[in-house]
Amino acid sequence: MCKNNQFSKDNLTSLNLFRKNYEQNDIQKISIWNNSDIKINNETLYYKNWHEKGILYLEHIFDFMLSKFYSFDNMQYLFQIPNCQYLKYLQLVNSIPKAIQS
Repeated sequence: MCKNNQFSKDNLTSLNLFRKNYEQNDIQKISIWNNSDIKINNETLYYKNWHEKGILYLEHIFDFMLSKFYSFDNMQYLFQIPNCQYLKYLQLVNSIPKAIQS
């Protein structure tokens, strides 16, 4: 392929962007509950009341645009999580492997 071929460069750039977006979308849809990669003391997690509130996938707890977890205050606002479940929040966010977060 010619180094100066702008059409080819544009196509490769578009393909790389598509792949990156596709992979990120896959990561966003990683299930939080009963996931063998997300564990506390070698046990998978399942918070029934959080599941019932619609917290199902990584995208519900992690802001991919900012590359950080939603704050507990944001989670409370979005999903009406009570104050007494702050420790559950900390356990969950600390159990997510760094490789999944990137």
